[in-house]
Amino acid sequence: MEDKDEGNYSCRMHTEKRPFKWSEPSEPLELVIKEMYSKPFFKTLTSPVVTPGARVTFNCSTPHQHMTFILYKDGNEIAASDRSWANPGANTANFVIDSVGIGDGGNYSCRYYDFAIWSEPSDPVELVVTEFYPKPTLLAQPGPVVLPGKNVTLRCQGIFQGMRFALLQEGTQAPIQFQSASGNSADFLLHTVSTEDSGNYSCIYYETTMSNRGSYLSMPLMIWVTDTFPKPWLFAVPSSVVAIGQNVTLWCQGPVHGVGYILHKEVGPTSMQLWGSTSNDGAFPITNISGASLGHYSCYYHPDWTSSIKIQPSNTLELIVTGLLPKPSLLVQPGPMVAPGENITLQCQGELPDSTFVLLKEGSQEPLEQQRPNGYRADFWMPVVRGEDSGIYSCVYYLDSAPLAASNHSDSLEIWVTDKPPKPSLAAWPSTVFQLGKDITLQCRGPLPGVEFVLEQEGEEAPQQFSEDGDFIINNMEGKGIGNYSCSYRLQAFPDIWSEPSDSLELVGAAGPAAQECTVGNIVRSSLIVVVVVALGVVLAIEWKKWPRLRT
Repeated sequence: MEDKDEGNYSCRMHTEKRPFKWSEPSEPLELVIKEMYSKPFFKTLTSPVVTPGARVTFNCSTPHQHMTFILYKDGNEIAASDRSWANPGANTANFVIDSVGIGDGGNYSCRYYDFAIWSEPSDPVELVVTEFYPKPTLLAQPGPVVLPGKNVTLRCQGIFQGMRFALLQEGTQAPIQFQSASGNSADFLLHTVSTEDSGNYSCIYYETTMSNRGSYLSMPLMIWVTDTFPKPWLFAVPSSVVAIGQNVTLWCQGPVHGVGYILHKEVGPTSMQLWGSTSNDGAFPITNISGASLGHYSCYYHPDWTSSIKIQPSNTLELIVTGLLPKPSLLVQPGPMVAPGENITLQCQGELPDSTFVLLKEGSQEPLEQQRPNGYRADFWMPVVRGEDSGIYSCVYYLDSAPLAASNHSDSLEIWVTDKPPKPSLAAWPSTVFQLGKDITLQCRGPLPGVEFVLEQEGEEAPQQFSEDGDFIINNMEGKGIGNYSCSYRLQAFPDIWSEPSDSLELVGAAGPAAQECTVGNIVRSSLIVVVVVALGVVLAIEWKKWPRLRT
């Protein structure tokens, strides 16, 4: 409206057929155009695409102070905020939905007013509540790697027709594009892309007639705007050090999805050969490993479209095949148990000169370290060890004349980085129940070599027995073997450091802890009582015969 539209207005009506008959004019209505405030700035403090149960805060702000703010949903007033006279600088209001329900979706807006003067309505914000419909799929053409300056079309494929679609980019608060579609898909065009357009995209679809109930988000799609593919990464599962005859899978993985991969093996200083066929998922299994399998491998992306985007090789992976030479020995100095912050040295001793030594740790896919010493031994120094350095280590070696054709693994060596040795286990043989005249052997076992074990019985002040092999013979004379036992150990090299005690183990009699034990002493006493009773019976019988008159 404009100022010229002000004035008094009235209306009349007439009959449908000629000659028209007109009514009297209505009472006049004066139209006065008053000043309006500019529209407020309206937003959600988090993304307007939310899951059920999320907390949503709408923020309505204006440069004017001391205003009352009104929140609308789908054109209807649903909340108001009072003027804050206590805070002269108040020019904003927050409206909070603590836990969004499926019916809270819709188009929200706000206005503000001061006495009789209102603002224009804000721009609307569409609140979409997801996880009501199945997720769509998102595809890129071309893509997912695109040259700068090209156009990219992102197609969001839903299930139902007549939905509204939204495209989201990771790192942006609100959807970057909307589209209403008559079909079940929508195409979003990214014009003349640049490196700033690289990122993860996803999409949703939702209905506009029922509180903006939306789908689950699509799987994210990474778009790369570059003239060179990022490098993939090549690794081996379970390990790049494999025993002869075993199986291994080489995996070529990278951040770009929707492309194939190709694996190469180095066959000379400057030549490469294709190993097997290309792979869509990046997996290259090698079965029944032999000496021919060892070598240096790398992989590349293998796009299935014609593109001028350059590709670059992955890291080089050394596949080492073991079991071809005698095993080395592995020792640790100062010992297999050290406190955090100490230094240790792992010494791998081979049998042949001119060798490269490889240190391995159980659970690691790649060797920890390789050394080429002058002699027969490699010293692997580990400074300032921490708890995560605990584990099981081994080593192998291979000759310079036959690279990567390695020895058998050394015997495993377990390293403990701790201030207190781990607790031992305690078991009973043949069982925890005493049988008549039989002993029980308690077996205390710990994970570390070179230790002394001690056995303790609950209720006893002093340790019961000491043992270097961890075996303790328990007899049940007079029932004293019954009870609860535990054991612990100390390193002979560190006699003041004791382990945690083992879990408690209970020894019982044949009929349980409360039964009267048939000990040797009890048997002797019972036998003496029987002899006395029998002897007394014999004496009484003889005396009975001597006094016949007593029988009449």
